Amino acid sequence: MSVVAVALVIVTGAVAYALGPGAALAGASCTEYGVFWQMSTGGSMAYGARNEITLHDQFADSCITPDNDLNASGQTARVFFGVKGYYVEAGWQEYDCSDGGGHCFRSFMEWAIGGSGAQWRSTNRHKYPCVNPGTQAIWSVVGEAAKATSFDGYLNCEDGHADRYLTTLNLYPYYQGYGEGEGFFRASSTMAETHQNLEWMDAARVWHPSLDLFCRYDTSKLPYNWNGLKVSATRFDVVQNAGTDC
Repeated sequence: MSVVAVALVIVTGAVAYALGPGAALAGASCTEYGVFWQMSTGGSMAYGARNEITLHDQFADSCITPDNDLNASGQTARVFFGVKGYYVEAGWQEYDCSDGGGHCFRSFMEWAIGGSGAQWRSTNRHKYPCVNPGTQAIWSVVGEAAKATSFDGYLNCEDGHADRYLTTLNLYPYYQGYGEGEGFFRASSTMAETHQNLEWMDAARVWHPSLDLFCRYDTSKLPYNWNGLKVSATRFDVVQNAGTDC
């Protein structure tokens, strides 16, 4: 997840569209930090990314107001297009519940092309039963075969049902990149999440396990100092004051 310009919010039925997360409105205390770990493919480009990611309740910083665009933390599977600020991703994010009853979670997709971007957020929580603390689920962004520059988002709750479709985002003219995983947050917390069984999709729409993982980018330094910790070629954990700081 990244910060892009705020332009418009449209609510239609059970989903909300926003041109940008709007983090710039809250000032420096609400800076978003992230760690980004990329899959190795042996030189091939990725047309999709798939990560099995855990979900735990995190500390919500005081700058996070109910149901707004400032999310305390989250995790995504993403395709990075090779230039900072150019990507498409799907995953979960945490925010303060509007009724004051604690922390809430939702699925989301986001894209950015330089200074422009858009975010889709779910509001129908019952449609996604695994977006709750203590669960894990498979998140994926998949390039469409019929329209090369469009990416679909899916959530598999591993409950015996098929993938749950999130939405489709158009990334013209981008259609291939590098599969990776991201953890993002705005304050220190007890976050310890796992990205495992990482896979990337080739041009023939065949999934392959990551051959290796490496830290591509990390904006979290002291005092927060969140890192990725490589466990295997297909798994990294998001931890504090350990792992790799790049």
